[in-house]
Amino acid sequence: DDWNVSADVWSVTSWNELRRDGLAAEEEAFLNPGQPARTPFVTQQLEGATGPIVAVTDYMKAIPDQIRQFVPNEFATLGADGFGFSDTRAAARRYFKNDTHSIVV
Repeated sequence: DDWNVSADVWSVTSWNELRRDGLAAEEEAFLNPGQPARTPFVTQQLEGATGPIVAVTDYMKAIPDQIRQFVPNEFATLGADGFGFSDTRAAARRYFKNDTHSIVV
């Protein structure tokens, strides 16, 4: 509301499972070249999305980045790549640029 920007917000329970599904679909396509390829779950869910996909996590950016190849849109990741930073959660999110302001702007 603060920036007059609308967005669809999704929650990911397992970035690893989304990656495993994508890799399994690629392997199935490789092993069965004459068959129609199965579309990975995350690709199916995001196919109709417009605009960029922004994955935000309190973990390292590498965690959501592992599904990049299966996302059909422009894809950006925001995460906490660092260690030894000790402050409030809000201050840490601002420092690592995965707070509301960084996501929207």
